[in-house]
Amino acid sequence: YAARGCPRASRLIVRAPAGDPTGTPVRITARLLNRAGQPMRALEADPDVESPTQFAMPLVSLAPGQYGIEVTAENRHGAVSDRVTFRVES
Repeated sequence: YAARGCPRASRLIVRAPAGDPTGTPVRITARLLNRAGQPMRALEADPDVESPTQFAMPLVSLAPGQYGIEVTAENRHGAVSDRVTFRVES
């Protein structure tokens, strides 16, 4: 259910804080998903923001509709993912 609406002229910013209690570094990735949950493209982390990892995506190139973002945190101890849906409005 996409409860979050975003105007096409906006940028979507996703901040993903993550840590491992052992101090092992955590790699965070994100990708844009279509309405069916299939990957459309990987999102690039903002190189100017060190912590928390941040992804910024202009919405102007997306057609109005429902999308998702999947964020994955992983290291040698394993991986965990979470998804959030949003709606691009005209």
